[in-house]
Amino acid sequence: MTEEPKPPEEATSRQEAAQAAAQEAAESARAEAAAPPVDVFTVVRTCIALLDNQAWQAMGLRPDPMTGAIVKDLEQARIAIDSIAVLLDRIQGHLKEPEARELATLLTNLRLNFVRQE
Repeated sequence: MTEEPKPPEEATSRQEAAQAAAQEAAESARAEAAAPPVDVFTVVRTCIALLDNQAWQAMGLRPDPMTGAIVKDLEQARIAIDSIAVLLDRIQGHLKEPEARELATLLTNLRLNFVRQE
């Protein structure tokens, strides 16, 4: 009787790793499907956070996270800060007091630092 050749251990471990990855991806997809939908206020807060970071970078006060370079572009900083002000104005009535105060402080800090850069 001839014994069937066994696959190399490396191939078996790759198969196991692939199966584990597929199972993890399926579990992740189920978890995402179960997550509640994101509301517009969360999206606006995310936009404010992105614009905040962009404004600090454009003022030359934070390096670009990708390149590490510091580039000053006050026109872009102004647009980012003004955009935050508009977004904040639109959701102001929907914020709880601590968050409203925090976002107002964020905008004030940006404006003060912008004036110092001019």
